[in-house]
Amino acid sequence: MASCSSIIRVALASRGYVAVSAEEMEQQDELVRNFSIKSGSARALLESLDANRSSGQFDKISCLVWELQRLAVLSDKMQEEGIALNQDMVQLHEIEEKRLDALESTLQAKEAVLRQAAEELALYEEALDLVEEAQAPQAASTDEPSASSWTDDPKSFKTDGEIVKSQLEGQQERKLVAWVDSGSQVLAEESLLEPSTSTAPRQ
Repeated sequence: MASCSSIIRVALASRGYVAVSAEEMEQQDELVRNFSIKSGSARALLESLDANRSSGQFDKISCLVWELQRLAVLSDKMQEEGIALNQDMVQLHEIEEKRLDALESTLQAKEAVLRQAAEELALYEEALDLVEEAQAPQAASTDEPSASSWTDDPKSFKTDGEIVKSQLEGQQERKLVAWVDSGSQVLAEESLLEPSTSTAPRQ
């Protein structure tokens, strides 16, 4: 498809007008020299057109040809800048795609780590449940009295106070026996140390 500038130049050439190069146009026209897609505006172009037409330097035909030449150059500049911007956009898109691919790879790696951690946590919880289940019967057996300790005689049951009392009484009995034994030993030793008094036979 033919560009706008080529259509204008072909039309001018068919009328015998020679196309003006972009360098010549930039030297003679400030708007063309400073034009860019980012800073250019249609209002500035219309204001410049009105200024050239009202200046009286050119007749209507010459002014029209000049404006067409200027539009052709502006069209070329817009096309060149558009191609450059498109290339920049393509490069930025490629850079962003690479960044997204890197982020996706990192995210997948993090998700794999999280899945592994979740699996390990589930195994730990399962092992903990098994340990608690194994310890539960042992705790119950230590809390309950054994079957051999039960008896049908209510008198045989002892409270904690009675058990402590019996233990204290047993300790006192053992101390008393030890004291008696030690006293008997002392008496026996004293009897051995006393001199024997034998009576002499009478004359």
